[in-house]
Amino acid sequence: MPLIKATLNKNENQELNILNKITKLLSTSLDLDTSLQEIFEVLSEELNLQKALLVRIKKSKKLTLKASFNIVSKQDYKHENLYSLSEKVMKKNSYELNENEEKNQLLFIGDKKIQSAYMAFPISIGNENLGVFHCLFCLKTISKIHLANKLMNSVVLLIGQEIKLASLAKKETEKLKNETRRLQNIISEKYHFKNIIGNSKKIQEVYKLITQVSSSKTNILILGENGTGKELIAHAVHHNSSRSKAPFIAINCAAIPENLIESELFGHEKGAFTDAFEQKKGKFELSENGSIFLDEIGELSLNLQVKLLRVLQEKEFTRIGGNKSIKYNARIISATNQNLKKLIEEKKFREDLYYRLNVFPIHVPPLRERKEDILLLTNHFLEKYSQDANKNIQGISSECLNKLHQYHWPGNVRQLINIIERAVLLCEDNKFYSKYLPPELQGSTNEIKEDIKKSLKENVNNFEKNLIEKTLIQHQGNCKKTASFLQSSERIINYKIKKLGISVSNIKKEVSKKNKKYN
Repeated sequence: MPLIKATLNKNENQELNILNKITKLLSTSLDLDTSLQEIFEVLSEELNLQKALLVRIKKSKKLTLKASFNIVSKQDYKHENLYSLSEKVMKKNSYELNENEEKNQLLFIGDKKIQSAYMAFPISIGNENLGVFHCLFCLKTISKIHLANKLMNSVVLLIGQEIKLASLAKKETEKLKNETRRLQNIISEKYHFKNIIGNSKKIQEVYKLITQVSSSKTNILILGENGTGKELIAHAVHHNSSRSKAPFIAINCAAIPENLIESELFGHEKGAFTDAFEQKKGKFELSENGSIFLDEIGELSLNLQVKLLRVLQEKEFTRIGGNKSIKYNARIISATNQNLKKLIEEKKFREDLYYRLNVFPIHVPPLRERKEDILLLTNHFLEKYSQDANKNIQGISSECLNKLHQYHWPGNVRQLINIIERAVLLCEDNKFYSKYLPPELQGSTNEIKEDIKKSLKENVNNFEKNLIEKTLIQHQGNCKKTASFLQSSERIINYKIKKLGISVSNIKKEVSKKNKKYN
Protein backbone atom coordinates (compact mmCIF):
# COMPACT_ATOMS: atom_id res chain seq x y z
CA MET A 1 0.00 0.00 0.00
CA PRO A 2 2.76 2.53 0.81
CA LEU A 3 4.44 1.68 -2.54
CA ILE A 4 1.29 2.57 -4.51
CA LYS A 5 0.95 5.84 -2.59
CA ALA A 6 4.55 6.73 -3.33
CA THR A 7 4.05 5.99 -7.03
CA LEU A 8 0.94 8.19 -7.18
CA ASN A 9 2.73 11.06 -5.45
CA LYS A 10 5.63 10.74 -7.84
CA ASN A 11 3.29 10.91 -10.85
CA GLU A 12 1.46 13.89 -9.37
CA ASN A 13 4.72 15.71 -8.76
CA GLN A 14 5.88 14.98 -12.31
CA GLU A 15 2.55 16.22 -13.69
CA LEU A 16 2.81 19.49 -11.73
CA ASN A 17 6.43 19.92 -12.76
CA ILE A 18 5.59 19.47 -16.48
CA LEU A 19 2.58 21.82 -16.31
CA ASN A 20 4.70 24.41 -14.51
CA LYS A 21 7.34 24.28 -17.26
CA ILE A 22 4.75 24.53 -20.05
CA THR A 23 2.93 27.42 -18.35
CA LYS A 24 6.21 29.34 -18.04
CA LEU A 25 7.00 28.73 -21.71
CA LEU A 26 3.62 30.09 -22.81
CA SER A 27 3.81 33.13 -20.52
CA THR A 28 7.34 34.19 -21.48
CA SER A 29 7.16 33.91 -25.27
CA LEU A 30 5.04 36.00 -27.63
CA ASP A 31 5.70 33.65 -30.55
CA LEU A 32 3.25 30.73 -30.49
CA ASP A 33 5.22 28.63 -33.00
CA THR A 34 8.36 28.87 -30.86
CA SER A 35 6.38 28.03 -27.70
CA LEU A 36 4.88 24.90 -29.31
CA GLN A 37 8.30 23.58 -30.32
CA GLU A 38 9.56 24.16 -26.77
CA ILE A 39 6.49 22.36 -25.37
CA PHE A 40 7.23 19.37 -27.63
CA GLU A 41 10.78 19.31 -26.26
CA VAL A 42 9.49 19.28 -22.67
CA LEU A 43 7.07 16.44 -23.44
CA SER A 44 9.85 14.53 -25.19
CA GLU A 45 12.15 14.91 -22.20
CA GLU A 46 9.56 14.18 -19.49
CA LEU A 47 7.18 11.69 -21.19
CA ASN A 48 9.26 10.35 -24.08
CA LEU A 49 7.15 11.99 -26.81
CA GLN A 50 8.21 10.46 -30.14
CA LYS A 51 6.12 12.34 -32.68
CA ALA A 52 3.47 15.05 -32.66
CA LEU A 53 1.20 16.88 -35.07
CA LEU A 54 -1.03 19.88 -34.46
CA VAL A 55 -3.55 20.29 -37.30
CA ARG A 56 -6.54 22.48 -38.06
CA ILE A 57 -9.51 21.43 -40.21
CA LYS A 58 -10.69 23.97 -42.76
CA LYS A 59 -14.23 24.28 -44.05
CA SER A 60 -12.95 23.01 -47.38
CA LYS A 61 -12.27 19.65 -45.65
CA LYS A 62 -8.54 20.13 -45.84
CA LEU A 63 -5.99 19.94 -43.06
CA THR A 64 -3.61 22.75 -42.19
CA LEU A 65 -0.43 21.77 -40.38
CA LYS A 66 0.16 24.26 -37.54
CA ALA A 67 3.09 22.54 -35.80
CA SER A 68 4.92 19.22 -35.78
CA PHE A 69 7.61 17.27 -33.92
CA ASN A 70 9.84 14.65 -35.56
CA ILE A 71 7.58 14.61 -38.64
CA VAL A 72 9.47 14.71 -41.93
CA SER A 73 6.37 14.47 -44.11
CA LYS A 74 2.72 13.43 -43.89
CA GLN A 75 3.71 9.96 -45.08
CA ASP A 76 5.99 9.67 -42.06
CA TYR A 77 2.94 9.51 -39.81
CA LYS A 78 1.33 6.13 -38.89
CA HIS A 79 -2.23 7.09 -39.93
CA GLU A 80 -2.85 7.46 -43.64
CA ASN A 81 -6.27 9.06 -43.36
CA LEU A 82 -5.36 11.88 -41.01
CA TYR A 83 -8.38 13.99 -42.00
CA SER A 84 -11.01 11.38 -41.10
CA LEU A 85 -9.23 10.59 -37.85
CA SER A 86 -9.02 14.27 -36.88
CA GLU A 87 -12.70 14.77 -37.73
CA LYS A 88 -13.60 11.74 -35.62
CA VAL A 89 -11.64 13.09 -32.63
CA MET A 90 -13.34 16.49 -32.88
CA LYS A 91 -16.82 14.95 -33.11
CA LYS A 92 -16.29 12.59 -30.18
CA ASN A 93 -14.49 15.30 -28.23
CA SER A 94 -12.14 12.63 -26.84
CA TYR A 95 -8.81 11.04 -27.69
CA GLU A 96 -8.15 7.84 -29.68
CA LEU A 97 -5.63 5.36 -28.34
CA ASN A 98 -4.88 3.65 -31.63
CA GLU A 99 -6.39 2.42 -34.86
CA ASN A 100 -7.73 -0.84 -33.34
CA GLU A 101 -9.16 0.88 -30.28
CA GLU A 102 -6.74 -1.10 -28.07
CA LYS A 103 -5.11 0.43 -25.03
CA ASN A 104 -1.85 -1.42 -25.53
CA GLN A 105 -0.39 -2.03 -28.95
CA LEU A 106 3.11 -3.04 -30.00
CA LEU A 107 4.29 -0.64 -32.66
CA PHE A 108 7.58 -0.99 -34.49
CA ILE A 109 9.80 2.10 -34.67
CA GLY A 110 12.94 1.24 -36.58
CA ASP A 111 14.15 -2.19 -35.43
CA LYS A 112 13.05 -1.87 -31.83
CA LYS A 113 9.85 -3.30 -30.44
CA ILE A 114 8.58 -0.85 -27.85
CA GLN A 115 5.43 -0.26 -25.82
CA SER A 116 3.78 2.83 -27.39
CA ALA A 117 0.60 4.84 -27.04
CA TYR A 118 -1.00 7.01 -29.70
CA MET A 119 -3.29 9.77 -28.45
CA ALA A 120 -5.26 12.52 -30.14
CA PHE A 121 -6.95 15.43 -28.39
CA PRO A 122 -9.38 18.05 -29.70
CA ILE A 123 -8.31 21.64 -29.05
CA SER A 124 -11.30 23.88 -28.50
CA ILE A 125 -12.45 26.98 -26.65
CA GLY A 126 -16.16 26.96 -25.93
CA ASN A 127 -17.90 25.82 -29.11
CA GLU A 128 -15.00 26.83 -31.36
CA ASN A 129 -12.81 24.03 -32.71
CA LEU A 130 -9.22 25.16 -32.97
CA GLY A 131 -7.57 21.92 -34.05
CA VAL A 132 -6.44 18.40 -33.09
CA PHE A 133 -3.26 17.44 -31.26
CA HIS A 134 -1.95 14.00 -32.43
CA CYS A 135 0.92 12.54 -30.41
CA LEU A 136 2.84 9.25 -30.13
CA PHE A 137 4.48 8.44 -26.79
CA CYS A 138 6.97 5.68 -25.97
CA LEU A 139 5.62 4.56 -22.58
CA LYS A 140 6.37 1.30 -20.74
CA THR A 141 3.70 1.25 -18.02
CA ILE A 142 -0.05 1.74 -17.78
CA SER A 143 0.49 4.36 -15.06
CA LYS A 144 2.64 6.39 -17.44
CA ILE A 145 -0.07 6.17 -20.13
CA HIS A 146 -2.66 7.40 -17.60
CA LEU A 147 -0.30 10.21 -16.57
CA ALA A 148 0.20 11.23 -20.20
CA ASN A 149 -3.54 11.14 -20.85
CA LYS A 150 -4.37 13.23 -17.77
CA LEU A 151 -1.57 15.68 -18.44
CA MET A 152 -2.36 16.15 -22.12
CA ASN A 153 -5.95 17.15 -21.32
CA SER A 154 -4.52 20.10 -19.36
CA VAL A 155 -1.82 20.84 -21.96
CA VAL A 156 -4.26 21.08 -24.89
CA LEU A 157 -6.44 23.43 -22.83
CA LEU A 158 -3.43 25.74 -22.31
CA ILE A 159 -2.48 25.48 -26.00
CA GLY A 160 -6.06 26.21 -27.02
CA GLN A 161 -6.09 29.39 -24.95
CA GLU A 162 -2.81 30.51 -26.52
CA ILE A 163 -4.05 29.77 -30.06
CA LYS A 164 -7.20 31.80 -29.36
CA LEU A 165 -5.22 34.70 -27.88
CA ALA A 166 -2.79 34.63 -30.82
CA SER A 167 -5.73 34.67 -33.24
CA LEU A 168 -7.37 37.60 -31.45
CA ALA A 169 -4.06 39.47 -31.31
CA LYS A 170 -3.57 38.90 -35.05
CA LYS A 171 -7.06 40.25 -35.79
CA GLU A 172 -6.50 43.30 -33.57
CA THR A 173 -3.11 43.93 -35.18
CA GLU A 174 -4.68 43.73 -38.62
CA LYS A 175 -7.45 46.11 -37.51
CA LEU A 176 -4.85 48.57 -36.24
CA LYS A 177 -2.88 48.30 -39.48
CA ASN A 178 -6.04 48.91 -41.53
CA GLU A 179 -7.00 51.86 -39.33
CA THR A 180 -3.48 53.27 -39.60
CA ARG A 181 -3.59 52.95 -43.38
CA ARG A 182 -7.02 54.61 -43.43
CA LEU A 183 -5.85 57.53 -41.29
CA GLN A 184 -2.67 57.89 -43.35
CA ASN A 185 -4.79 58.08 -46.51
CA ILE A 186 -7.04 60.71 -44.92
CA ILE A 187 -4.04 62.77 -43.79
CA SER A 188 -2.30 62.43 -47.15
CA GLU A 189 -5.48 63.55 -48.91
CA LYS A 190 -5.99 66.42 -46.47
CA TYR A 191 -2.45 67.70 -46.92
CA HIS A 192 -2.20 67.19 -50.66
CA PHE A 193 -1.05 70.50 -52.10
CA LYS A 194 -4.13 70.54 -54.35
CA ASN A 195 -6.18 71.07 -51.19
CA ILE A 196 -4.44 74.36 -50.47
CA ILE A 197 -7.30 76.58 -51.58
CA GLY A 198 -6.66 79.19 -54.25
CA ASN A 199 -6.25 79.89 -57.95
CA SER A 200 -4.31 83.14 -57.75
CA LYS A 201 -0.99 83.46 -59.54
CA LYS A 202 0.91 83.73 -56.25
CA ILE A 203 -0.58 80.59 -54.72
CA GLN A 204 -0.05 78.71 -57.98
CA GLU A 205 3.64 79.55 -57.64
CA VAL A 206 3.57 77.97 -54.17
CA TYR A 207 2.04 74.79 -55.66
CA LYS A 208 4.85 74.69 -58.20
CA LEU A 209 7.54 75.03 -55.52
CA ILE A 210 5.98 72.26 -53.38
CA THR A 211 5.96 69.94 -56.40
CA GLN A 212 9.60 70.73 -57.19
CA VAL A 213 10.96 70.22 -53.68
CA SER A 214 8.82 67.40 -52.22
CA SER A 215 10.80 64.53 -53.73
CA SER A 216 14.18 65.91 -52.60
CA LYS A 217 16.01 65.85 -49.24
CA THR A 218 16.57 69.61 -49.30
CA ASN A 219 16.04 71.76 -46.20
CA ILE A 220 13.15 74.20 -46.66
CA LEU A 221 12.47 77.62 -45.15
CA ILE A 222 8.84 78.76 -45.31
CA LEU A 223 8.39 82.53 -45.04
CA GLY A 224 5.15 84.36 -44.43
CA GLU A 225 3.04 86.37 -42.02
CA ASN A 226 1.08 84.81 -39.18
CA GLY A 227 -2.04 83.04 -40.35
CA THR A 228 -0.92 82.47 -43.94
CA GLY A 229 -0.78 78.68 -43.55
CA LYS A 230 2.95 77.96 -43.22
CA GLU A 231 2.38 74.73 -41.31
CA LEU A 232 -0.12 73.60 -43.96
CA ILE A 233 2.62 74.08 -46.58
CA ALA A 234 5.06 72.07 -44.43
CA HIS A 235 2.53 69.24 -44.14
CA ALA A 236 1.95 69.34 -47.90
CA VAL A 237 5.68 68.99 -48.59
CA HIS A 238 5.98 66.04 -46.20
CA HIS A 239 2.86 64.16 -47.29
CA ASN A 240 3.73 64.48 -50.96
CA SER A 241 7.26 63.15 -50.47
CA SER A 242 8.79 59.68 -50.13
CA ARG A 243 8.86 60.32 -46.36
CA SER A 244 5.06 60.49 -46.09
CA LYS A 245 4.77 57.19 -44.18
CA ALA A 246 7.31 58.32 -41.59
CA PRO A 247 6.52 60.83 -38.79
CA PHE A 248 5.90 64.54 -39.27
CA ILE A 249 6.99 66.18 -36.02
CA ALA A 250 6.22 69.87 -35.40
CA ILE A 251 7.59 72.15 -32.70
CA ASN A 252 6.82 75.84 -32.14
CA CYS A 253 10.12 77.40 -31.06
CA ALA A 254 8.32 80.47 -29.68
CA ALA A 255 5.88 78.51 -27.52
CA ILE A 256 8.44 76.65 -25.38
CA PRO A 257 10.56 78.32 -22.65
CA GLU A 258 14.24 78.65 -23.51
CA ASN A 259 15.32 76.36 -20.66
CA LEU A 260 13.12 73.53 -22.00
CA ILE A 261 13.44 73.77 -25.77
CA GLU A 262 16.84 72.01 -25.97
CA SER A 263 15.32 69.00 -24.20
CA GLU A 264 12.31 69.13 -26.55
CA LEU A 265 14.56 69.13 -29.60
CA PHE A 266 17.26 66.66 -28.59
CA GLY A 267 15.82 64.75 -25.60
CA HIS A 268 17.48 64.01 -22.27
CA GLU A 269 18.76 61.10 -20.19
CA LYS A 270 17.32 60.11 -16.84
CA GLY A 271 18.79 62.31 -14.08
CA ALA A 272 20.16 64.91 -16.55
CA PHE A 273 18.47 67.65 -14.50
CA THR A 274 16.11 67.99 -11.53
CA ASP A 275 12.86 66.93 -13.21
CA ALA A 276 14.41 64.36 -15.59
CA PHE A 277 12.81 61.31 -13.95
CA GLU A 278 13.17 59.16 -17.05
CA GLN A 279 14.83 59.12 -20.44
CA LYS A 280 13.03 61.20 -23.08
CA LYS A 281 13.44 61.18 -26.85
CA GLY A 282 13.56 64.57 -28.53
CA LYS A 283 11.81 65.77 -31.68
CA PHE A 284 14.83 65.00 -33.88
CA GLU A 285 14.86 61.39 -32.70
CA LEU A 286 11.08 61.02 -33.06
CA SER A 287 11.15 62.36 -36.62
CA GLU A 288 13.56 59.66 -37.86
CA ASN A 289 13.15 59.09 -41.64
CA GLY A 290 10.40 61.71 -41.68
CA SER A 291 10.26 65.49 -41.37
CA ILE A 292 10.78 67.87 -38.46
CA PHE A 293 9.01 71.23 -38.67
CA LEU A 294 10.66 74.06 -36.70
CA ASP A 295 8.04 76.79 -36.59
CA GLU A 296 8.99 80.35 -35.53
CA ILE A 297 12.69 79.52 -36.01
CA GLY A 298 13.56 83.21 -35.58
CA GLU A 299 12.67 82.99 -31.89
CA LEU A 300 15.55 80.60 -31.04
CA SER A 301 18.22 82.00 -28.74
CA LEU A 302 21.75 82.43 -30.13
CA ASN A 303 22.98 79.71 -27.76
CA LEU A 304 20.51 77.19 -29.15
CA GLN A 305 21.17 78.36 -32.71
CA VAL A 306 24.81 77.25 -32.27
CA LYS A 307 23.71 73.78 -31.12
CA LEU A 308 21.17 73.47 -33.94
CA LEU A 309 23.80 74.48 -36.48
CA ARG A 310 26.13 71.71 -35.26
CA VAL A 311 23.30 69.15 -35.51
CA LEU A 312 22.56 70.22 -39.09
CA GLN A 313 26.24 70.05 -40.03
CA GLU A 314 27.09 66.74 -38.34
CA LYS A 315 23.70 65.00 -38.88
CA GLU A 316 23.88 63.80 -35.28
CA PHE A 317 23.03 65.01 -31.78
CA THR A 318 23.46 64.05 -28.12
CA ARG A 319 20.69 63.94 -25.55
CA ILE A 320 21.10 66.28 -22.57
CA GLY A 321 23.10 64.39 -19.93
CA GLY A 322 24.18 61.76 -22.44
CA ASN A 323 27.49 61.02 -24.12
CA LYS A 324 26.29 58.90 -27.03
CA SER A 325 26.00 60.54 -30.46
CA ILE A 326 22.74 59.69 -32.20
CA LYS A 327 22.53 59.85 -35.98
CA TYR A 328 19.32 61.16 -37.50
CA ASN A 329 17.78 61.11 -40.95
CA ALA A 330 15.03 63.70 -41.19
CA ARG A 331 14.24 66.59 -43.49
CA ILE A 332 14.34 69.98 -41.79
CA ILE A 333 11.44 72.29 -42.62
CA SER A 334 11.56 75.61 -40.78
CA ALA A 335 9.25 78.61 -40.85
CA THR A 336 9.18 82.19 -39.64
CA ASN A 337 7.14 85.37 -39.93
CA GLN A 338 10.23 87.47 -39.25
CA ASN A 339 12.79 89.06 -41.55
CA LEU A 340 15.78 86.82 -40.82
CA LYS A 341 18.17 88.98 -42.86
CA LYS A 342 17.30 91.93 -40.64
CA LEU A 343 17.83 89.76 -37.54
CA ILE A 344 21.25 88.79 -38.92
CA GLU A 345 22.15 92.49 -39.27
CA GLU A 346 21.03 93.02 -35.67
CA LYS A 347 23.23 90.06 -34.57
CA LYS A 348 20.13 88.18 -33.37
CA PHE A 349 20.32 85.33 -35.87
CA ARG A 350 23.36 83.42 -37.10
CA GLU A 351 24.13 83.91 -40.77
CA ASP A 352 25.63 80.40 -41.13
CA LEU A 353 22.46 78.83 -39.68
CA TYR A 354 20.33 80.96 -42.02
CA TYR A 355 22.11 79.55 -45.07
CA ARG A 356 21.78 75.99 -43.71
CA LEU A 357 18.01 76.42 -43.33
CA ASN A 358 17.32 78.59 -46.36
CA VAL A 359 18.37 76.11 -49.06
CA PHE A 360 14.92 76.21 -50.68
CA PRO A 361 12.74 79.15 -49.59
CA ILE A 362 8.96 79.15 -50.07
CA HIS A 363 7.22 82.49 -49.58
CA VAL A 364 3.54 82.17 -48.63
CA PRO A 365 1.71 85.33 -49.76
CA PRO A 366 -0.56 87.22 -47.33
CA LEU A 367 -4.27 87.16 -48.06
CA ARG A 368 -4.30 90.87 -49.06
CA GLU A 369 -1.98 89.92 -51.98
CA ARG A 370 -4.24 87.11 -53.21
CA LYS A 371 -7.71 88.59 -52.78
CA GLU A 372 -8.94 86.75 -55.86
CA ASP A 373 -8.84 83.62 -53.66
CA ILE A 374 -11.19 85.06 -51.00
CA LEU A 375 -14.36 83.75 -52.67
CA LEU A 376 -12.92 80.22 -53.00
CA LEU A 377 -11.69 80.23 -49.40
CA THR A 378 -14.97 81.63 -48.08
CA ASN A 379 -17.11 79.06 -49.91
CA HIS A 380 -14.82 76.23 -48.79
CA PHE A 381 -14.92 77.10 -45.08
CA LEU A 382 -18.58 78.14 -45.24
CA GLU A 383 -19.44 74.63 -46.43
CA LYS A 384 -17.19 73.02 -43.81
CA TYR A 385 -18.55 74.91 -40.80
CA SER A 386 -22.14 74.72 -42.06
CA GLN A 387 -21.87 70.93 -42.05
CA ASP A 388 -20.30 70.99 -38.57
CA ALA A 389 -23.18 73.16 -37.30
CA ASN A 390 -25.86 71.16 -39.18
CA LYS A 391 -26.89 74.26 -41.13
CA ASN A 392 -27.67 74.69 -44.81
CA ILE A 393 -25.89 77.95 -45.66
CA GLN A 394 -25.36 78.25 -49.39
CA GLY A 395 -23.65 81.18 -51.07
CA ILE A 396 -22.56 84.63 -50.04
CA SER A 397 -24.17 87.98 -50.71
CA SER A 398 -22.40 90.40 -53.07
CA GLU A 399 -22.33 93.09 -50.34
CA CYS A 400 -20.65 90.66 -47.94
CA LEU A 401 -18.13 89.59 -50.58
CA ASN A 402 -17.30 93.24 -51.32
CA LYS A 403 -16.56 93.86 -47.64
CA LEU A 404 -14.35 90.79 -47.49
CA HIS A 405 -12.45 92.06 -50.54
CA GLN A 406 -12.03 95.58 -49.16
CA TYR A 407 -10.63 94.44 -45.81
CA HIS A 408 -6.81 94.40 -45.37
CA TRP A 409 -6.65 91.03 -43.46
CA PRO A 410 -3.88 91.51 -40.88
CA GLY A 411 -4.58 87.97 -39.58
CA ASN A 412 -4.64 86.45 -43.07
CA VAL A 413 -6.41 83.12 -43.80
CA ARG A 414 -6.57 82.20 -40.11
CA GLN A 415 -8.55 85.38 -39.44
CA LEU A 416 -10.87 84.66 -42.37
CA ILE A 417 -11.51 81.14 -41.01
CA ASN A 418 -12.30 82.59 -37.60
CA ILE A 419 -14.75 85.13 -39.09
CA ILE A 420 -16.55 82.48 -41.15
CA GLU A 421 -16.87 80.08 -38.21
CA ARG A 422 -18.37 82.88 -36.10
CA ALA A 423 -20.70 83.94 -38.92
CA VAL A 424 -22.01 80.36 -39.36
CA LEU A 425 -22.90 80.18 -35.65
CA LEU A 426 -24.74 83.52 -35.86
CA CYS A 427 -26.38 82.91 -39.22
CA GLU A 428 -30.18 82.53 -39.23
CA ASP A 429 -30.49 82.59 -43.03
CA ASN A 430 -29.49 80.21 -45.79
CA LYS A 431 -27.02 82.77 -47.11
CA PHE A 432 -23.93 84.53 -45.72
CA TYR A 433 -24.89 88.21 -45.38
CA SER A 434 -22.67 91.13 -44.30
CA LYS A 435 -24.68 91.61 -41.09
CA TYR A 436 -22.94 88.48 -39.76
CA LEU A 437 -19.48 90.00 -40.19
CA PRO A 438 -17.64 91.32 -37.09
CA PRO A 439 -17.43 95.10 -36.45
CA GLU A 440 -13.96 95.53 -37.99
CA LEU A 441 -15.38 94.47 -41.39
CA GLN A 442 -18.59 96.50 -41.12
CA GLY A 443 -17.21 99.66 -42.78
CA SER A 444 -20.27 101.32 -44.40
CA THR A 445 -21.87 104.61 -45.47
CA ASN A 446 -23.54 104.94 -42.07
CA GLU A 447 -20.17 104.73 -40.36
CA ILE A 448 -18.78 107.42 -42.68
CA LYS A 449 -21.71 109.69 -41.78
CA GLU A 450 -21.05 109.10 -38.09
CA ASP A 451 -17.35 109.90 -38.61
CA ILE A 452 -18.26 113.26 -40.20
CA LYS A 453 -19.97 114.27 -36.96
CA LYS A 454 -16.69 113.71 -35.05
CA SER A 455 -13.84 116.19 -34.79
CA LEU A 456 -10.57 115.79 -36.69
CA LYS A 457 -8.79 114.90 -33.45
CA GLU A 458 -11.34 112.16 -32.65
CA ASN A 459 -11.04 110.68 -36.15
CA VAL A 460 -7.24 110.75 -36.01
CA ASN A 461 -7.26 109.08 -32.59
CA ASN A 462 -9.70 106.41 -33.81
CA PHE A 463 -7.59 105.80 -36.89
CA GLU A 464 -4.36 105.52 -34.84
CA LYS A 465 -6.02 103.25 -32.28
CA ASN A 466 -7.46 100.98 -34.97
CA LEU A 467 -4.14 100.84 -36.85
CA ILE A 468 -2.04 100.09 -33.75
CA GLU A 469 -4.49 97.44 -32.50
CA LYS A 470 -4.52 95.63 -35.85
CA THR A 471 -0.74 95.77 -36.10
CA LEU A 472 -0.40 94.43 -32.55
CA ILE A 473 -2.71 91.55 -33.47
CA GLN A 474 -0.61 90.89 -36.56
CA HIS A 475 2.57 90.74 -34.42
CA GLN A 476 1.16 88.68 -31.53
CA GLY A 477 1.00 91.70 -29.17
CA ASN A 478 4.73 92.43 -29.55
CA CYS A 479 5.20 96.22 -29.15
CA LYS A 480 8.74 96.23 -30.51
CA LYS A 481 7.75 94.45 -33.73
CA THR A 482 4.66 96.68 -34.04
CA ALA A 483 6.85 99.79 -33.78
CA SER A 484 9.25 98.42 -36.39
CA PHE A 485 6.39 97.55 -38.78
CA LEU A 486 4.86 101.04 -38.43
CA GLN A 487 8.32 102.62 -38.87
CA SER A 488 8.11 104.22 -35.46
CA SER A 489 9.96 103.83 -32.15
CA GLU A 490 8.92 101.52 -29.34
CA ARG A 491 8.75 104.53 -26.97
CA ILE A 492 6.25 106.36 -29.20
CA ILE A 493 4.10 103.24 -29.68
CA ASN A 494 4.01 102.61 -25.91
CA TYR A 495 3.00 106.27 -25.40
CA LYS A 496 0.18 105.93 -27.97
CA ILE A 497 -0.99 102.63 -26.43
CA LYS A 498 -1.30 104.30 -23.02
CA LYS A 499 -2.90 107.46 -24.42
CA LEU A 500 -5.47 105.64 -26.60
CA GLY A 501 -6.38 103.05 -23.92
CA ILE A 502 -5.23 100.00 -25.87
CA SER A 503 -5.05 96.78 -23.79
CA VAL A 504 -2.01 94.82 -25.01
CA SER A 505 -2.71 92.01 -22.51
CA ASN A 506 -6.22 91.50 -23.94
CA ILE A 507 -4.82 91.45 -27.47
CA LYS A 508 -2.27 88.78 -26.47
CA LYS A 509 -5.02 86.66 -24.87
CA GLU A 510 -7.19 86.86 -27.99
CA VAL A 511 -4.25 86.03 -30.28
CA SER A 512 -3.29 83.10 -28.03
CA LYS A 513 -6.85 81.70 -28.19
CA LYS A 514 -6.93 81.95 -31.98
CA ASN A 515 -3.50 80.35 -32.35
CA LYS A 516 -4.54 77.38 -30.20
CA LYS A 517 -7.70 76.98 -32.19
CA TYR A 518 -6.26 77.14 -35.69
CA ASN A 519 -2.67 75.99 -35.42
